[in-house]
This record gives sequence, structure tokens and C-alpha cells, in this order.
Amino acid sequence: MNSLFDFVKASDLEKIREVFKEDPNCLNSLDGFGVTPLSWSIRKKDHETLSILLELGADPLFPQRTGGSPFFEAVSLNDSRSISHLGSALAGAKEKGISVSWETQGESGNTILHYLIETDLKDIWDLILPSVPNDLWEMKNKEGWNAFLQSVVSGEEGFVSDVIRIAPGTCLHVDSEGKNAFHLAAERNLDSILPLLIGLDLEREAEDELGNTPLLSACEGDATEFIIEWVKLGVNLLAKNYEGDTAYSILHREKYGHSLKIAKEALGKVWKEALDANDASKIKEIQIFVAEEKPFTTEEKYKWKID
Repeated sequence: MNSLFDFVKASDLEKIREVFKEDPNCLNSLDGFGVTPLSWSIRKKDHETLSILLELGADPLFPQRTGGSPFFEAVSLNDSRSISHLGSALAGAKEKGISVSWETQGESGNTILHYLIETDLKDIWDLILPSVPNDLWEMKNKEGWNAFLQSVVSGEEGFVSDVIRIAPGTCLHVDSEGKNAFHLAAERNLDSILPLLIGLDLEREAEDELGNTPLLSACEGDATEFIIEWVKLGVNLLAKNYEGDTAYSILHREKYGHSLKIAKEALGKVWKEALDANDASKIKEIQIFVAEEKPFTTEEKYKWKID
């Protein structure tokens, strides 16, 4: 007896409708390869059959034994026409009473939100946003990135601002290495999204698993604009990670001259402020730091009157 899979592979639309009437659950069944009828239509780039299956109520995100879902498969094949059909189906599913497996994840733990950000499918993103369930914004992939952290890594302002607007509570999450959005953006030097992140209640002195603060991550990435911003915000310029690296040792080692100059100027001003305020504790702390780390040349120490 022929199955729905046989008729999908043969593009027999009439038989597909007949089988569906007899067994509506067959739409989201899995064959011996662990894939759905919808996936077969995508693999064949048979958009007419794909449309019929979606019209009948096939789930674009139904989990497959091969990992992922029909939608993820269309994305991996870069089949824009199939992606468009699937996106429209997802957007209209709730109104039509069609169940969607929104929480399906791929092998790397990516949800549909991760995939859309990663592949810059902003048009589909905009289309399905009103239908996305709240829980989906919390879900993380194997790197510990939820949709917000994935958007930060993308550096795309549109994705970042959308998540901030829709799911602001997820913006304070950290990844599997203890990095928050500031760490991730700074180490990649993504200064275009910095204004969006500054408006959030993110921890500016947070340490990741290696003890790096966002300032140290910025130094690793030679993220000059981030360094300037951290200086304005008065973060601890003397911070060290668990390896004993400081902003100055990192910038000197990596030969990031411009950023190093900015960091030195900032420390010099903090020193002057401590002197003017007669802050004995801060003066002593900076003196010890300078003696150990040697961030300044002899001329620079003379300029700032550091002894």
C-alpha cells in the first residue's frame, strides 16, 4: 500500500489529499530516514506539493530524527522559495488552529530564532515575530546563547533592538562561558550595537569564567569604542583576570597602540583625580599596580607625576 511519502515523492496532489482525509496525522509522520513528508517536498524543491502540505496543516518545525525540522532543512539548502512558504505558514498557524513545534532545536541547539538571526533572514523574522511563544526567547543553544545573545553576536541592530523590545528580561542572560552581551560584543568589536547595550541594566564589571571583565574583553578585541565607553562609565581600570592579565598587558602584548594610549590616558586621569582628592587608598592601589604592571614609560610616569 502506498503511503503519503510515496505520493509526495510522485507529486500526486490528488492522492495526497485523499490520504490526508483518511489519516490527518500522517502529515507529521516520519519515514525510515526519520524525516517528514514536508522535508521530502523541500528536498525535491517541489513547491506546489509543499504548499499543499502546508495548506493541510503540516508543521514546518516538526522535529525529525535526523535533527532539526523541515524549516531548518530549507534554510540549510538556501531554498528561498520554500523558506518563504514555510515562514508564511508559521505566521498564520495560530489563526488557523495549526499546532507548531516551536521549541524544536537543531544539532547545535539552535531554535528557529537562532537560525533566522544566523542566516540574516530578517523578512521571515519580522513575519513570525507576533506568533513566537514567550518561552522560545529563553531557549539557549549549545554555546549558551539565547536569541538575544545570538543577535548580539550577529552585530545586526535590527535583531538586537527587536529582542530588547519583545523580551527584555532575556537580555541579562550569560552564555556557557559566563559572558554577557557586553563581553560578546566587545571581543568582536561590534561597536554599532553599543548604544543599544548601554541602555540595558547589564553588569559592566561582570567576570566570565576566565575572570575577564567586559573591559578586558574589549582589549582582547581592540574594541576602542568600547574601551572609551568603559572609561566614561568609570569601570575598574586595574581589573585582572585569573591569568593575571590586565587591560595594559593585553593591549601591549597584542600591540594595539591606539587603544593602549587611550587606556594609559584614562589611568593617568584616575591617578590625578586620586591625588586631587587626597584619596590615600586609591593612590596606594595605583602605585602598587603601576609598580607591578609597568604600564607607563619613564616619560609617561613623569607626565602624570606617578612615583
